[in-house]
Amino acid sequence: MRSVALICFLFFFSLSCTKESDRPPLLQAKEFRNINYGTDPEQRMDIYLPPERNPETTPLLILIHGGTWSFGDKSALNSYVELAKNYLPGYAIANVNYRLITLTGNKFPVQEEDIKKAIEF
Repeated sequence: MRSVALICFLFFFSLSCTKESDRPPLLQAKEFRNINYGTDPEQRMDIYLPPERNPETTPLLILIHGGTWSFGDKSALNSYVELAKNYLPGYAIANVNYRLITLTGNKFPVQEEDIKKAIEF
């Protein structure tokens, strides 16, 4: 009886063990800094991808810095990126810059259009 139990155990154990080459590779966490989502140098974002992500089901958190559209930078939210990575480990994160309002160009709603473009990207 013991030998039958041992054979069954070894059989099921061998089924659960797969060769390293048979396993799909695990995706590692990745970071991409200053990715262009438009042609202007201010249209940049940082992207943080979690490990074991899936393009169809991984949720995305988009961070947009404040500054009444006229000042600020995505780097002001770097500490929030770290918090989000710790508290929302399965989320992808995009930290977005946009074209700031200037007296000579970049009038509103350029900033709103940049955010929409970043989301589409």
